[in-house]
Amino acid sequence: MNDDRDSTFEKEEILKTVRRYEKMKKNKTMYFFDVYEFENIIDYYIETNESTHAYEAVFLASQQHPSSIPIQLKKAQVLVDKGEALQSIQILERLEALDSTNYEIFAMKGSALSLMGDIDGARKNFDQALALDPENKEDLLMDIVLSFEYLGHYREALKYLKSAYQSSPANTAVLYEMGFCYNKLNKLDKSIQFYIQYLDIEPYSDNVWYNLGIIYNKNGDFAKSIEAYDFALAINDQNAFAHFNKGNILANLERYKEAIDSYIEYMKIEEESSEALTYIAECYESLNDTINAIKYFRKALEVDSDFPEPWYGLGKLFLKENLAEDSLYYLRKAIELDKDDPDYWIALAMALEATRDLGKAEEAFKEALTLDPYDYYTWIEYGDLLIKSGRVLDTLSILEKASSNLPEHAGLMFRTSACHFLLSNDKEAYSCLTRALEINYHKHVELFSWYPSGEKDRKLKRFIHEFKNKKI
Repeated sequence: MNDDRDSTFEKEEILKTVRRYEKMKKNKTMYFFDVYEFENIIDYYIETNESTHAYEAVFLASQQHPSSIPIQLKKAQVLVDKGEALQSIQILERLEALDSTNYEIFAMKGSALSLMGDIDGARKNFDQALALDPENKEDLLMDIVLSFEYLGHYREALKYLKSAYQSSPANTAVLYEMGFCYNKLNKLDKSIQFYIQYLDIEPYSDNVWYNLGIIYNKNGDFAKSIEAYDFALAINDQNAFAHFNKGNILANLERYKEAIDSYIEYMKIEEESSEALTYIAECYESLNDTINAIKYFRKALEVDSDFPEPWYGLGKLFLKENLAEDSLYYLRKAIELDKDDPDYWIALAMALEATRDLGKAEEAFKEALTLDPYDYYTWIEYGDLLIKSGRVLDTLSILEKASSNLPEHAGLMFRTSACHFLLSNDKEAYSCLTRALEINYHKHVELFSWYPSGEKDRKLKRFIHEFKNKKI
């Protein structure tokens, strides 16, 4: 009780000091603050993410207290936070010459060096800080961990976390960061292990249950992922993203009605979500409820007309409903908003092909393949367009380009064989066919999608049958 009162009093005193400092800045006057007061002012601005104010305060503090080591340390910290690591190190090296036993100097120098990418130097200084202050080892280890995590050095963070875990295996902050780092390193089973240890101690953390939901999903364990999100929501039904992520999993499992319910729960918290409305529309489309699909795509556009997905969704829906002319407007609008999504260009190409605008359809396929040259089905759709137009030589050229990106692909090889048969290049056709059969015999039916007359060719059918018997 007394500790709580002392803490409240201290916070009130800090706020009074900050208000006095801000009054001084507003009135453009100059007040004196002692070192302790300046430390509190600077810490206040750091903790409230007001880096500009922290920067101003630390330089004023340096003017009033130029020889104060604590103020110079704060200055080094603020410079690190602003990304000015080199200036910070220059200050810290001067301080180190004055006091080589101050662990804070080495801890801050470690942070500055890690920011500059000097991991060996950072580790050396962090280890020196730990050696100088064994009594505060646990807190210092966590500061080091957070420094490495901030820069994405998760392996380095784990080295220090393991030390913290050995000292304090029931420390939930350590367990949380262990789970976090292993997740970042894609060691999902280890991440799950430490999050579960956390929950054994503190089972009512909706945030940890939420994290487990994400990791189970990444690990392909969708039932456990949904269960984890349900636990998170049982603890805190206002955890919006638990509703949203659960909806995504349910949609991927084709449990569309349940997914819609989850997205609606999400929107009770996050009302203006064009993304969620779009996903609801897609669920209704998958349920063959075209009216509601269109309704929710349009609602999504009402919320954010600059979000391309509902434009694409409407275009794709109208194309599926054989309304290719209507679909063109929506697909072009999606591309206007995002020119770098190959799916939009593929849909536009197919709509243009359906309206017999074959020249523009070909251009759209080319755009899609420029953005993603490794998509097999786009190459095939493009090839279909050319084959239907009787442009067999052009199709062969396209297949050659496709094969350079997707070598040893049976589907491409069967279609290359089909083109040679159509051109009466039987020797080349059988050579390509042999290679395709060697890669994947069971896909040989793809030969006839472009060379349907081959199904009546006894010699060809016998060749394929005998190849199978040879393989056996």
